[in-house]
Amino acid sequence: MFPATRNLVIADGQVEDSSTAIMSDNNSVAGRYNLTFTNVGSNTETLIITYSRDGGTQRRLRQVTLAVDEVYEITGLPVNKDDSVYAVTTTADSVDYVISAAPDEAPLNSMAYDSDGLPRMSPQILEQLALVFSS
Repeated sequence: MFPATRNLVIADGQVEDSSTAIMSDNNSVAGRYNLTFTNVGSNTETLIITYSRDGGTQRRLRQVTLAVDEVYEITGLPVNKDDSVYAVTTTADSVDYVISAAPDEAPLNSMAYDSDGLPRMSPQILEQLALVFSS
């Protein structure tokens, strides 16, 4: 027998160029969530994600630069019922987002992916890998 399935997509849309709630107490319950952001525009975008506990001050969760077609994901983000998640990007409507339910035991993690869907790594890591594999 398969476990019961719940509505997995909580919210979706496009990030604005001013800080806007993408998840708030009117569309969430306490749990863990996955947030996926995709640069669908034609320029590199700076994405800033902030978090507010119980209507308090917004605290920066992450700032990331996304080239065209790159994706940034946060998985297993713990969110209480009265918390809010905000996002802002350089150009309105250039970054799509989808928020979905995560398993209760999902660990908190984040990762950026390049336009080919491969994990994006910093130039320093790529240089270190090149040294390891060239010897």
